[in-house]
Amino acid sequence: MNICNRIAKIALILSMPLASSAQLSTISFNNQVLGENKGMGMNIEFMQTPSWQTSPLMLNKMPFGVFEHDFNNVAAYPEADQWKYSNGTATADKTAPFQGKQCLKFVSNGNNGLLSNQSQFFFESNTLHKFSIALKAEANFNGTVNISLGNQYFGNQNNLTSANITPTKDWKVYTFDLGNIKVGDFIDRKNINIKGSGTVYIDDVKLYTAADDRGDKFAKSVVDKLKEFQPGLMRWGAIPANFYNFKESTGIGVPNRFTYGDWVKISNELNSVPDICVGVDYKTDYVDETSNTFKLFAEYLTGDATTDGGKIRISEGYTAPLVQNSKEFIIEMGNEVWGGAAHGASFYSLDGQVSMDEYMKFTEAGITSMNNVPSYTANKNKISVVYSGWSVSVGDSWNLSLINRRFKRLGDQIALSGYLGGNLALENGIPLTDPTSIDAQRDYYKKTIASIPVTTARAIQLKDAAAKSQGKNMPFFFYEGTMTNEKYYAKLGQAVVYMDYIMEMMRIGNLSWPVAFNFTGGQYALVYNDNGVWKNKPMFTLGKTFNKLTKGKILSSSIAGPLDSAVTGGTKYPKLGHLLTSPDGKNFSLMLTNRDFNNAQSVKVELPANATFSNNATITTISATNWNVDKESDLSIVTNSISDFSKNKSIEVPKFGTVVINFTGDLNLITSTENIGQHTDKLSVNIYPNPTNKIITIEGVSNPSTKVYNSLGMEIMVSNSNVIDFSGMSRGIYNLIIHSGESITKEKVIVVD
Repeated sequence: MNICNRIAKIALILSMPLASSAQLSTISFNNQVLGENKGMGMNIEFMQTPSWQTSPLMLNKMPFGVFEHDFNNVAAYPEADQWKYSNGTATADKTAPFQGKQCLKFVSNGNNGLLSNQSQFFFESNTLHKFSIALKAEANFNGTVNISLGNQYFGNQNNLTSANITPTKDWKVYTFDLGNIKVGDFIDRKNINIKGSGTVYIDDVKLYTAADDRGDKFAKSVVDKLKEFQPGLMRWGAIPANFYNFKESTGIGVPNRFTYGDWVKISNELNSVPDICVGVDYKTDYVDETSNTFKLFAEYLTGDATTDGGKIRISEGYTAPLVQNSKEFIIEMGNEVWGGAAHGASFYSLDGQVSMDEYMKFTEAGITSMNNVPSYTANKNKISVVYSGWSVSVGDSWNLSLINRRFKRLGDQIALSGYLGGNLALENGIPLTDPTSIDAQRDYYKKTIASIPVTTARAIQLKDAAAKSQGKNMPFFFYEGTMTNEKYYAKLGQAVVYMDYIMEMMRIGNLSWPVAFNFTGGQYALVYNDNGVWKNKPMFTLGKTFNKLTKGKILSSSIAGPLDSAVTGGTKYPKLGHLLTSPDGKNFSLMLTNRDFNNAQSVKVELPANATFSNNATITTISATNWNVDKESDLSIVTNSISDFSKNKSIEVPKFGTVVINFTGDLNLITSTENIGQHTDKLSVNIYPNPTNKIITIEGVSNPSTKVYNSLGMEIMVSNSNVIDFSGMSRGIYNLIIHSGESITKEKVIVVD
């Protein structure tokens, strides 16, 4: 049976509310699978030192006593210089640490020996905080230890003055409650006073919120918030990962931050795919010792106790290979390598510019080293290696000229910037006239929505170029992203536009993962801290809705009907953004975003007669009084159940609102056969004239089955003829997927006036 005859059509009839003469729009989708929505991933800080980069996921909120670093290498580890000593000497001791590879050995030569850390800790809640320290002493020590913490600059307020402690010859952990805490206060004096002479050992000094203690490294409040978000992927990455070593990120000597094993553990707990971004700086062992380090890395992920890397993992307490319990595993070969020294990347040509050729040599040497590890190769079906993005622009993120050299690359995916329109700049040069004006914001969002087709078209071009050059599809990996105007970060308007963008990118069938940026850090934080409670911004709200309600296989879809004109340039775009998914052909999710920031839209679902659908559906509607709200508490989130879904029930999508419809039915899904990289038999055809203003002829095959897609990836025509008529089509680039038997090819046609 011809695949085209098996397609079941579903139409969504859209009409303007309260207007009897409103034009109708139709969103149509079929049972052809283009890809999969595995959910939005989460980028969360993975570091714990120095303290200003502390990961909120870490239980210990103030990492000022882990003592794993080289005390003599202050340049590499500036936090070591925060310790001040008087009336004694301090050295690193590796003979018998409390945990990790070393502790601090302090030899006091009299009373009032002092150890002080001058870094600051800011209190985000007035809930109970605890301070703990591990101590032991040699037999020659005669004296006591006490701890004082407080703020000496504002009111000289003490948070802790402990009683005198007499250390024993064995390690013991001493824990104290902190008092006098108010939100906004901070500690700037943290003293460990040694009163006496002799040798004292100190380790594992930390401060944390008592309610966050789960009995492991992870903060309960953050884990709970991530469980609410349900991230499809957990990313150990962003630029700081570029200058971290394998040796610094594995083994028992790195309790000051997560090990890779810890990261996989928390990813599995969250039912998320682990993602690890490896170091690409010239100071890292990944670059300096490429073959050996990547071999160890591959063994660490997949090897048993007989391998060197497996032994390192087992020393952390993870006996089973890390990939064993992961359904998928992502390895990023650096992040934003194009940033060079500013991003901790070290691939330079003679003129000082970042060299993609040098980066590729490093990357493929690393991949080759991993492929030479038998256990890694045996698990390769679940591991995907991602090349770093090469620009802030989707269209330029992987150098097209390099792709077109037709070198066969060993990696699997291409990382693209997920920022809509660029990184840390206004989208596509859109002016920001007045950040406080609701009208100015509406124009800003409207112009940005109108730019989505342009960006998506660039992505399609990149997808096609890579597929032809590599002989395989190379999915896009949005390593991080949001809209980039920080004046509006995480507000509802940004959230609606960015989710619209994600859905459009997914509908081209080539977006493997979008990753939200960032959990708590920087101007793009998805949550905020309210007296120790993490609360959601609208970007978080729409992200978790996307993750909870729309995961599944992406069905091919298109939209036709009334269009909205952009403020300038005459660009037109559909009133609604949309994505339809189904994991199994039985359960369906349709997510709609209203691109009209002035009017609501009404929706009717017209179901096909040859399929069976239930009358029951669940409708979740997210809206607000305006698009400037920046807290979930400002949103209206309503979930309703209806029992007349298949009877043309009218459903309203509020202005700048989002609606998700979940319903059930019986529709036979057809796996896409349009990925030319999966076909060994490729057609050789000639298309003429090209460019054309009317009719084209396909030469080299008889009566092919041809599908025509516009620049948005929407199917607009199906033909079984060698002649296709483009009369009446808008000028632009169209993609043709041409089938004949089991053979396939993809071609472009340019339509001119």
